[in-house]
Amino acid sequence: MIDARKEKAIQLLLEAELKITEIAKEVGVVRQTIYDWMKDPEFSAELDSRRQEIKDLGMRLFANKFSVAAKRYWDLIENTDNSETQRKALEYYMERFIGKIPTKAEITDTREDDKDKLTPEDIEAELAALKGEQSDN
Repeated sequence: MIDARKEKAIQLLLEAELKITEIAKEVGVVRQTIYDWMKDPEFSAELDSRRQEIKDLGMRLFANKFSVAAKRYWDLIENTDNSETQRKALEYYMERFIGKIPTKAEITDTREDDKDKLTPEDIEAELAALKGEQSDN
């Protein structure tokens, strides 16, 4: 059961302004008790649940402001007089949606030997043979 002291400890832990020793003093227990409570499944579950509630609230608040932020970002891209700022903003935008744009292509020859490589002499010989076949016809 989460009693009043544990409730206060959870609240202080969530505020993240005090050290464990200071929280223990505020609650009226020794520091080790706070650590023991944090190992207790019920206390730990309640602390985790409240942390998740805070995260969820933050995400909802952030999501509510996202359209405003996106509009301001796009206004910056369209209306800035600084071409470097515009370039960087557009590059960031592109990379966020399609991934990092490669700056060079690298080609690797994975063949194990040179038996399939043609030399200019090989090509000339094949052309001469073809021409000889055509003149025979």
